[in-house]
Amino acid sequence: MNTLKLSPQDKTDLTNFLRDLVQTPSPSTQEGAVAERIVAEMKALGLHDVRVDRIGNVVGRIGPGHGPLLMLNGHMDTVQVSDAKAWTRAPFGAEIEDGVLYGLGACDMKAGLAAMIYGAKLLRDTGVTLGGDLGVACVVQEEPCEGVGSRGRIEEEGVRPDWVILSEPTNLDITRGQRGRLEMRLTTHGRSAHAANPSLG
Repeated sequence: MNTLKLSPQDKTDLTNFLRDLVQTPSPSTQEGAVAERIVAEMKALGLHDVRVDRIGNVVGRIGPGHGPLLMLNGHMDTVQVSDAKAWTRAPFGAEIEDGVLYGLGACDMKAGLAAMIYGAKLLRDTGVTLGGDLGVACVVQEEPCEGVGSRGRIEEEGVRPDWVILSEPTNLDITRGQRGRLEMRLTTHGRSAHAANPSLG
């Protein structure tokens, strides 16, 4: 099996792109500036059919435009900065120290977005003939209502991927499937907290 590797220039460009993404605030429902930056990068890298759809998702692809579809999917939004004083580094500083980039959304999941986009470029640059398309979908509003961006692609635009890879952080492990989803209306009292930090609630 051949291992694909980014060129030194692509690594530099990817890092600069990721720093731009982290330095651009994109709380849920306010992803517009990050979307514009992603559109510019996808177009500069030569992805096809790059656009922002009706609800704000950014999409692009490589491949022949027919055949099976593998979708790479990640979200552009982040949670809000709840307590800036609790940060040891500036939330939007995108500082790099010992090869680690720090900032709000760096892990969840702007690094995933950058990896997806540059992964598509890397595959395209190999010149291999694809039997179908690799689609890249950078979706909105995952934090408050997971799935709404993808649902728009599937239900409103009729996109039917044969496979989907999410670039959520997994400590570089490949995880199959998902935990499932249940929606209900519930009234409770107390302090809300993000699922990543339930102890704060």
